[in-house]
Amino acid sequence: MDPAFRRVGEVFVDCLAGAELGAAVSVVVDGEQMVDLRGGWADRRRTRPWGRDTLCCAFSATKGVAALCALQAVAEEGIDPDQPLAELWPELAGEGREAITLRQVLAHRSGLVGWRPETDMTLEDLYDPQRAAELLAVQRPFWAPGTDHGYQARSYGVLLEEALRRATGHSLATHLRDRISGPLGLDLHLGLGPAEQARCAELTPAPAGGAIPEASRPMLKAMGEPGTPTHAAFSNPPGRRGYMNTEAFRQAELPAMNAHATAPALARLYGMLAAGGQTLLPPSVLAEATSVQSEGPDRVLLQPSCFGLGFQLSRPELVVGLSDAAFGHAGAGGSLAFADPSARVGFCFLMNRMRPGAVTGNDSAMALVDALAECL
Repeated sequence: MDPAFRRVGEVFVDCLAGAELGAAVSVVVDGEQMVDLRGGWADRRRTRPWGRDTLCCAFSATKGVAALCALQAVAEEGIDPDQPLAELWPELAGEGREAITLRQVLAHRSGLVGWRPETDMTLEDLYDPQRAAELLAVQRPFWAPGTDHGYQARSYGVLLEEALRRATGHSLATHLRDRISGPLGLDLHLGLGPAEQARCAELTPAPAGGAIPEASRPMLKAMGEPGTPTHAAFSNPPGRRGYMNTEAFRQAELPAMNAHATAPALARLYGMLAAGGQTLLPPSVLAEATSVQSEGPDRVLLQPSCFGLGFQLSRPELVVGLSDAAFGHAGAGGSLAFADPSARVGFCFLMNRMRPGAVTGNDSAMALVDALAECL
């Protein structure tokens, strides 16, 4: 670790001594890795130390990676983000769904936030891209597409996957491997084989009765209320406790929620975006992707949110990075990955002890961001 970032190391040690079971943090500045720390345990029985090659599920921090794949396809293959998806995906038409565009999906404005309770949806259905898309294509939007915004917790990935597969002929996981992870040598994956599964950190679900951030309490209450957009987004299909540690979940390709990575891989990727995108995206596409597309009360999260095209944008009500210039995405339980062009920083924090109600980085992640700000 660069001595100038000693404070980040001190805070990380405190996190491991306190709330975290196992975790990793990485910081890239101007393309150079300044922080690469890991520690604690990769399993709840404390038999496997968290190592340099430990993979961790990033949950919704996956959404920023999926957005990058989609935006590359837009730039390279001439896809019009404002073309109705039903022109590529005729089965989507009906009940207002024919108005949905790729831009609306990336900006969480489609209204198609999930599966209503009358749909007998299972985790196995979610893990099957074709079945998940078939069931989503007959759902009634919760509002007219484009008129409001609400977080598409799981449907985001299904919509992007089906749209891009029909437009390009390949999956987002294939795009990620062939165009990003492979060429850049990033330990970042959608869908794991046996060798990668053996490297995974075991995730510990948030404890029942744990402290819940006040701003997230309405959201968690609505998750249990069938018929609400929040329930459709998060609670159908219902998750089985510990599902994120199963072979089936890790093997599935879920572009909204199950990228597995090391912290240096995501920090390096966001470091490239912080430096202007380099070979990842044309500057004009990156500028549009990081401009406000949706802002204000979120009809699913039931608190303010701000999105560009697939990226969370940092705001005082929901901090994502060092400044309002930051963009990236948090993941369930408190993981966080972002780029901050104002400081030319790429950052990632991953951990395996989840927190309830976290819609941005958890307390450890935010303490590390504060420490990073002191060092710059």
